[in-house]
Amino acid sequence: MEYENDDIFLCKWQSLDSTDPALIGKALANCSFGGRVGISTDGGNFSKSLAYSLTGSLTANSSQVWSFGDSFLSQLRFFVDFCSLPCGIFISQNSSNAKIRVLGRYGLPLCAGEQKELEEALVKKNFKNTDIYSCSEVTDMTGVNMMYRRELIRQSDTELSELSCNVKCENKKISMLMEDCFYRLGCKDGDDYTFKINNDGTSVSVFSRDCGWIANDRILAVITNYETQNGRDICVLPDAPLILDKIAGANGRRVVRFHGSDSGDAVLLNSDAFMRDALFASIRLLKIIDDTGKSLLRLNRELPQFYISKKRISVDLNSDGGLLKIKKSPNAELTRDGAVLSFPHGKVRLSSVKNGRELSIIAEAVNYEISKDLCKRAEEFCKKEFETKPEKAP
Repeated sequence: MEYENDDIFLCKWQSLDSTDPALIGKALANCSFGGRVGISTDGGNFSKSLAYSLTGSLTANSSQVWSFGDSFLSQLRFFVDFCSLPCGIFISQNSSNAKIRVLGRYGLPLCAGEQKELEEALVKKNFKNTDIYSCSEVTDMTGVNMMYRRELIRQSDTELSELSCNVKCENKKISMLMEDCFYRLGCKDGDDYTFKINNDGTSVSVFSRDCGWIANDRILAVITNYETQNGRDICVLPDAPLILDKIAGANGRRVVRFHGSDSGDAVLLNSDAFMRDALFASIRLLKIIDDTGKSLLRLNRELPQFYISKKRISVDLNSDGGLLKIKKSPNAELTRDGAVLSFPHGKVRLSSVKNGRELSIIAEAVNYEISKDLCKRAEEFCKKEFETKPEKAP
């Protein structure tokens, strides 16, 4: 087993030890947030095998497991939030490995404290003793799938009979769900708009003949512009583009970046699911096109120009003050998520990932070339400020 990311465990086909998923389950059951856990898989046989092992380990250690059956990542996020669960697990597979992704409250990534707690439980294995009478039963929650479908359709409050669209996604669960939603909303089967959604349901791009492909970040910007023009604040995840704040401000509204602690913001986050779910965003975009009577080209042209470049570098942020070290820089501002470096033609966000073992760099600028340059400059700046670890051999 390899711990790959903030919330991902990689289980290799050839080298998988059968105790690995059971160990993850036991560690979770011994964490403060592991008392109630929602589990779903992508439906693959290997994924289901891991789910059985995880479920058995969790229930044997007194955790309550809610089984959502086969789904996709953004759908599980909805389930965890809808059912007010403190933890969720999504298991998916490809040709060489399976990923076990651990989510926290509201379907968001685990916070830093939860990541650390889980890591320590896996390393120290200081587990509480359980007995045969403490085992719990698995709760079948597959019926909640209908709630996701209902909320997806509700992203448009009118029929979309004047629009024709189709969806491209390798995940058949997503493509079938979207096609059914289009049908129920009265969309014609055609190619006015083609939505391309990733297998997790977390990112979407859309194509129309008049403007070509529009990426996920610009779709979120179109939605933000429409919602704030209509007098609503928008709640987004911390890594959402900074340009959204500028768009909302120009319309006299604000963007709230949700950190998982404010219950008031959580209500707003629930109502703005289209800002973190690609399927919801797709339907919301069609509603905006139908409601405004504007083409996607026109909606896109109403936005400020912005481009985003991203990179991760290996660093050690767990000593000597971490990101506080960059406070001395005149163009640096500390935030709840990390830090922002301001440049004449753009901004760069820095945030800790992998429990301080890596640094995420996200550069936003008025064109692609400048965003790449700012990303490179920020990388060089951070290498001077932090001890950079040697890159892993491929």
